[in-house]
Amino acid sequence: MSQGCGKTDFPPSARNTIDVMGMSLEYIVKLPTGYDPNKPYKLVFAWHYLGGSAQGIAGGFGGGYYGLEGMAAGSTIFEP
Repeated sequence: MSQGCGKTDFPPSARNTIDVMGMSLEYIVKLPTGYDPNKPYKLVFAWHYLGGSAQGIAGGFGGGYYGLEGMAAGSTIFEP
C-alpha cells in the first residue's frame, strides 16, 4: 500500500469547476471527514446514468454514491 500524497493543495470537499478547452465543467469531490493527506485512501469515480447528474449520485441512491459511501466508513475519496 502506498503512502498518502502529503499535498495540502487538494480540491475542497464540495462542488468544483474545471476549464476544459474553454468549457467550464463541474465535478464533486467528497473527502472523508478528518481527511489526512499523509494517509492512503481508496478513490472511487461514480459516473451518473443517462439523464442523471453528479449531484444525484453524490446525494442519493441509498446513502450516496450508489450506497458505497456508507460502506466505505471514511476510507474512500469519492468523485462522481
